[in-house]
Amino acid sequence: MRKTTFTMTGRVGTTFSRTVILQATVGGRWKKVATAKTTETGRYTFKTRTAATKRSYRVVAPRVTYHNHRYARLVSKTRVITTRPKVTRATQVTAGYDHTCAVTSTHKVKCWGQNDVGQLGDGTRKDRHTPVTVRGLSNAVAVTTGSDHTCALTDAGTVKCWGNNNNGQLADGTHTERHTPVTAVGLTGITAIAAHMSSTCAVTRAGTVICWGDNTWTDLLPGGGASLPPTAIPGLTNVTAIAAGDRRTCVLTGTGTVECWTWAYASEPDRNIPTTVAGISHATAIATSGSHSCALISGGTVKCWGENGKGQLGDGTTTDRSVPVTVHGIVDARAITVGTFHSCAVLRTGAVKCWGGNYYGQLGGATKAKASRIPLAVPGVRKIKAITSTSVHTCGLMTSGGITCWGDNFFGPIGDGTSKNQRPPVRVRGFG
Repeated sequence: MRKTTFTMTGRVGTTFSRTVILQATVGGRWKKVATAKTTETGRYTFKTRTAATKRSYRVVAPRVTYHNHRYARLVSKTRVITTRPKVTRATQVTAGYDHTCAVTSTHKVKCWGQNDVGQLGDGTRKDRHTPVTVRGLSNAVAVTTGSDHTCALTDAGTVKCWGNNNNGQLADGTHTERHTPVTAVGLTGITAIAAHMSSTCAVTRAGTVICWGDNTWTDLLPGGGASLPPTAIPGLTNVTAIAAGDRRTCVLTGTGTVECWTWAYASEPDRNIPTTVAGISHATAIATSGSHSCALISGGTVKCWGENGKGQLGDGTTTDRSVPVTVHGIVDARAITVGTFHSCAVLRTGAVKCWGGNYYGQLGGATKAKASRIPLAVPGVRKIKAITSTSVHTCGLMTSGGITCWGDNFFGPIGDGTSKNQRPPVRVRGFG
């Protein structure tokens, strides 16, 4: 159990240093908690760590003889003190394939889940089922997760990355695996970042896009293949946000349109240059995965396109769509996310609805069926303001700064201290 610290101060009526004892009620009896010495003016201070509790405390000065004068035992008035453990408040959360990370209100980053190549950034390769703090990072404003690497955007507009680096996805000029953050070389003036698989992309202050890492699935730039250094994507301007999936990347422009590039889909052709998505206007947010994409439209509706075998487009069918279709029954969304085969939306009320594949509980206990072609309300979640998904789990950021997650938990990306899959959402330990 996390502990908190409280301080008790006071004074006994003697003018020499004297022993005092802090006592607390335990099981109806007074028990010693700590011992201290007063100053020569009789003042004392106790600083004590304790678990969250409501308990009675008092200070006792035992009888003492000083310079041949006997001083009586003194007992202070009883004070009832309620202590609560300090909690970490998240400002952003992002779900990777088997790990999850969050930015805290103090601009640190905490991660949990699989850590076989150092993607949690705590200096180890040990999997963590509860959040651990990324080492050496104290000015983060955003974080993004790929399959086994992580990158953070700093308040200075630079990027720091850690984890697997076999395709140069950390942009530090090497292919060396990193267990703590390293600075991405040559990247300044960055306003947004998005990682997927073994690649990372960033939006610049000028509204352009830079990508690096594995280029195998995009073949966007000459030569294709892996180990692409940070390179500007031609033809993109006025970009305000970016979303990356396994084999597709999409950007949102300042005019509310969406442009995507993608590799090999049954539902749509290869597009190795950014192409405007037909039928999307007034978009305010985008999300994409390896199978499909969605856009949040001003006013609260959601449109999706791509593969639809699990009903992840939410139009009531399993028909693949190359042109966006409107998600059934969503009219007041304020945030969206997509996993590989499912999608979710946060409503203005703070409730969440999800649809699509549900093999690992990605729909949060809304149904026991393996899939749903229409949105279903996730039970037990409220006051959610942002949401993130990967192939098999989803996490919501609460207005309180807490985080709730559900779905596959084999490596611990749910953050509840277990490896048990969670269909009803559970709280991530230490946040909120």
